[in-house]
Amino acid sequence: MPVLPPRKGESVLAVAEREQVARKRANTIIGAARRDWDCLRAGFAGAETGDACEGVK
Repeated sequence: MPVLPPRKGESVLAVAEREQVARKRANTIIGAARRDWDCLRAGFAGAETGDACEGVK
């Protein structure tokens, strides 16, 4: 996730908060992609995917 660079005189806490939000969003996207990939692989292998893959296409 792109993050704006710190502006001159900007609070360090504001910059840290902005970067933390971006990392959390990126990690959410990565986690969802990983879950979808694992479900896809299990489905192609013929394995039982269970409830973890409910709604994943």
